[in-house]
Formats: sequence, C-alpha cells, structure tokens
Amino acid sequence: MRISKFRRYTSRENADIIVGWLVLWTIAFIGTREGLYFAVQER
Repeated sequence: MRISKFRRYTSRENADIIVGWLVLWTIAFIGTREGLYFAVQER
C-alpha cells in the first residue's frame, strides 16, 4: 500500500514535470526557429 501510494504520487509529479518541460522546450524551439529564420532573412 505504501509503495502504490508513493508510485501514484511520483507518477503525478512526473506528469507535471513532463508537461512543464514540454512547454519550455516548445517555447525554446519556437524561439530558436524564429531566431534562425530572422538570421537567414538578414543574409
């Protein structure tokens, strides 16, 4: 019972962390893509 409770809590925490990282990576990816696009446009 203790292990299952810990596992459920950990999985929920991991879900929040994964969602947070996905958001951060998406923002970073879009920002980098726009930065590269503008850099290419500058040339």
